[in-house]
Amino acid sequence: MPTVIEDWPDGPAVVKRAGTSAAVNTCGEAAGLRWLADAEAAGGARIPRVYAVDERRLVIERIATGTPTRDSARRFGAALARTHAAGAEWFGAPPPGWSGPLVVGRSRTPLVARNEAPARWGEFFARYRLRSYLRVLVDRGDFTRTEAAVLERVAHGGHAETDLALLALFGLPHLDDVLAGYNAASPLADGWRQRVGLHQLTPLLLHCVLFGGGYLGETLTMARTYA
Repeated sequence: MPTVIEDWPDGPAVVKRAGTSAAVNTCGEAAGLRWLADAEAAGGARIPRVYAVDERRLVIERIATGTPTRDSARRFGAALARTHAAGAEWFGAPPPGWSGPLVVGRSRTPLVARNEAPARWGEFFARYRLRSYLRVLVDRGDFTRTEAAVLERVAHGGHAETDLALLALFGLPHLDDVLAGYNAASPLADGWRQRVGLHQLTPLLLHCVLFGGGYLGETLTMARTYA
């Protein structure tokens, strides 16, 4: 989604335009941001404010960047734990009150209606994440894709360890301090480090779906670890 920086009455803003892509869900992303922001009152992570949204444009607050420190990393970890503690009603839940499509972007990543929600995360992970992406790859018949793709962001009810695994996958600075801050606010379950790769399978498969076979080898290597 192309972005530009503009001055708005509320302050500097990031304007994200959907262009001609019908797969971009600006309204879903806005609903997700507002949902996550609800946890800020309880000390949750700082979320950009939504200034305006329609089907073709999303305008959000621009948060100034700075140099990360170990102290700020620990504070972020604790705040992320409080965001997760706010929870969702079921695995795969869309933002509260969401009446839009229950799929996200070109990957068609499924959200889950209440009456179809699995009781356990493992079932949700297998059915609505691993199986849904593998079906796309098998149906397509190849693992090559070179055109640009849109990676959408819509908040959903998931597993806290998935977010932490994503931070590790994409190389967040001072990750150990983030994890320490998180663990101090909300102790992590036994064995969580052994499950990091399992949680990373979702974004790796998503990259295979969107960007092609360059990610396939890494994905298969990770999957064999849990076979």
